[in-house]
Amino acid sequence: MSETMYRQEYEADFVIFTGAIYGGAVDPQVLKSDNDIRAIIPEWPEIAAWRQVLVGIDTGADHPFGAVKLISTERGLVVIGEYLERHKSFVQHASSIKMLANYFDGKPTQSRVKYGINKNERQPTIELAQHGIYCQHAENDVVAGTERVKSWLQTRQLFFIEKFCPQTIKQMKAYRWAENTSPKDDQKRTERVYKVEDELPDCIRYALMTWPVLPMPVAPDAKPERDISNLPEKVQQDIRAMRKIDKPDVIKPNDVTGDFWL
Repeated sequence: MSETMYRQEYEADFVIFTGAIYGGAVDPQVLKSDNDIRAIIPEWPEIAAWRQVLVGIDTGADHPFGAVKLISTERGLVVIGEYLERHKSFVQHASSIKMLANYFDGKPTQSRVKYGINKNERQPTIELAQHGIYCQHAENDVVAGTERVKSWLQTRQLFFIEKFCPQTIKQMKAYRWAENTSPKDDQKRTERVYKVEDELPDCIRYALMTWPVLPMPVAPDAKPERDISNLPEKVQQDIRAMRKIDKPDVIKPNDVTGDFWL
């Protein structure tokens, strides 16, 4: 977690969250060229049908209705689509979101889709379900959600394809904390974000709150054992004995003595 969050949670410090939330962590994660994208999505410009699709949704009537599409890869999650419209009916929004989830670059896909939405948006969840979009309720705590998004950015496991999500990138860079002290009595209030052009960052937050586990890191290459042939024989024997002790015990499935020793 960030230094500010650590001070609040573990050092009992009275912290005021200010300024940009994600700062410069977004820019290094923007994929601009086909080669950059192919390093994360090997089959590019196609999207394999077996990849899991996540769609974060932020409904709205007095502000734009937003949705962001992400796919899961071995290197992390990649934002590959966005939707941001206002003054439309739920039927129109639902149709556009289904197109966003089930099509890519004009071609249909067969990927599994998981939809994430603010857990407090009960009525929109019911409305979307009438059109075949069944949403999973995501935890809506702002601080916890933004810290999760930060963790994905800081570990370089959240990416953005520039030509498919320009508005998302713009809003992520501008996403910032609002003033959380009362102008009347200077009392500290609950942390909150500046509620202007925050729909797409909220969509990412809801999507990641339904996908809480970071991809497993790539295992480092095993280091070759050091050559000990030039050491005295007694030293070699001691080293081999220690190496044998350090190795984890592996019991073969068809070893009849396995159950006994377990």
